Amino acid sequence: MSDDRTISVYDDRAADYAELFTGRTDPGEEADFQAFTARLPEGGTLLDLGCGPGHWAARFRDAGFRVAALDASPEMAEAARAAYGIEVITAGFHALDAEAVFDGIWAYFSLLHVPR
Repeated sequence: MSDDRTISVYDDRAADYAELFTGRTDPGEEADFQAFTARLPEGGTLLDLGCGPGHWAARFRDAGFRVAALDASPEMAEAARAAYGIEVITAGFHALDAEAVFDGIWAYFSLLHVPR
């Protein structure tokens, strides 16, 4: 997320997103999860880039992975903390400066916010 207006929209809708995604299952998303995790080493480290309300970060954590989570929306980060105990770095993509740290990066909905 690169602009204040977009972040503001996510801040305003954080509770709605959290409610929408909590406990939700979707066969297509399950297939994506399985395909992604099959490529990670057991207990591997991943980044949930644009973690939103934290449901994916929690799912990876509960599957035995070490998870770092980042989201530009302070309210989304708070929703992840409140619902799942996920510690979230509140920052945009530009703040990411890690190199060779993660075995995988999950950016399930966030790439649509990357400037072209």
